[in-house]
Amino acid sequence: FHLLGFGYGVSIATSFADKFGKLYRDTLKSIISVNGFVSVNPQLAAIFHSSINAFRSFPSNRPDLPVSYFTKFLFSDHYIERVSRDLALSIYTAVTNSITLEGRIRICMGALNNRDTRKSIKELDFPIVAVQSTDDCLVQPSNVDALMEGRDISHIWSHQINPDIDEREFCYPSTGLSTIINALQQPKSGVVIFIRAGHAIQESKRALTDLFDFVANPQKDAALLSAKTHHSEMETKNRRKSSLLCENEILPRESIAKERINAVEKYATVSREDPQTKLLWWILRALLRNSP
Repeated sequence: FHLLGFGYGVSIATSFADKFGKLYRDTLKSIISVNGFVSVNPQLAAIFHSSINAFRSFPSNRPDLPVSYFTKFLFSDHYIERVSRDLALSIYTAVTNSITLEGRIRICMGALNNRDTRKSIKELDFPIVAVQSTDDCLVQPSNVDALMEGRDISHIWSHQINPDIDEREFCYPSTGLSTIINALQQPKSGVVIFIRAGHAIQESKRALTDLFDFVANPQKDAALLSAKTHHSEMETKNRRKSSLLCENEILPRESIAKERINAVEKYATVSREDPQTKLLWWILRALLRNSP
């Protein structure tokens, strides 16, 4: 199984692995972080403190106000420009969340009192896959540094991910999928996947669902990936072979034409000083060069 943590949940997943890692050494495959953090930096602390003050000032009969306030840290600017803020909020609140103002305050206070697990995660002998949004205003991309310290790191960049590709294909490139497979086989490895999105996962749904699908059944997907790679390599070899055949077909024809011209030059008895014979000579030369 894999431990999956969103945001604050990565600290919880790290604490679990630190405490029970030896017990689940043979069954725990990796820790997956989605915009997660293992310590509260100054920016995150400032957001939590300001949110607590704002939540305390809101009336309890207006559950829309805390949502409207906090979502300004969740969505990226380009996402709001693409779908509008109203639609983004509608999607975000499509599933009713019955959390109260007091519950929101407690979550923020719990995060501020979070146990710093940077040392623990550094000592864990499990692979770590970190998905990090490049436009995250809540959890900055620099938070992945603490997750990956002391590990053999690989990266998959946002420009390599194609979320508009056919649903039957992974949105990640084949090289990226191979990187994930290799990382899952090494205990002290890590993969950082950068996606162009904000903190809210609704902006990057395809990147996450494809990742979860892939790590849930890597053996099957690795076989498909291998077959696809082999097919691509065979196509490349066939193209090279066709190119060589074309070159080999052209070169003998040029050589034959050259031999014919040399033979005519050697054994021709006509005088090329005469204008008429000179013209005939060049016509004959052209015909010999272009003949099959």
